[in-house]
Amino acid sequence: MSKTDLHGSTGKEWIGVDLDGTLAFYDGWKGPDHIGEPIPKMMARVLGWLDKGRTVKILTARVAPGKGDEQQCRDVIMAWLDKHGLGSLEVTHAKDHKMIELWDDRVVQVIPNTGERADESKSRTYTAEEVQDWVYDYEGRNNEWPTGSSVYDKDDGLAAFIERRKG
Repeated sequence: MSKTDLHGSTGKEWIGVDLDGTLAFYDGWKGPDHIGEPIPKMMARVLGWLDKGRTVKILTARVAPGKGDEQQCRDVIMAWLDKHGLGSLEVTHAKDHKMIELWDDRVVQVIPNTGERADESKSRTYTAEEVQDWVYDYEGRNNEWPTGSSVYDKDDGLAAFIERRKG
């Protein structure tokens, strides 16, 4: 007996692209039959992904169930995609665990498991040497994190941790 994949655990990884305001120009709702002109930079990006064999799906609330016009919206979107050379793309309203990126004009990225906005993070870029030293030190301890004053403290941040490790 085969199990139904409800969480994207067996499918191919995909990139989600919003329609209105991301792939197509949007200046307010004008009804299900209206989709703006393609946004050239985003069209080029999507075509580039497709050329590289990536899976891209249109992720839009237009086709969410229960609105009454979802099939009409889907038909209009499919015709728009076909007209602009993207007729092979799947259209969905839902993400799953195989979606690896979402391109959307309204999304706010958060740092996983923190609730912090990624664009407000006080993080900095670390040199390859800093990361390498950190990894080598970790591996040299039989993959056990140190305790005491040399333990990583998220309130201190990674830079302070690395400095303590060097000292």
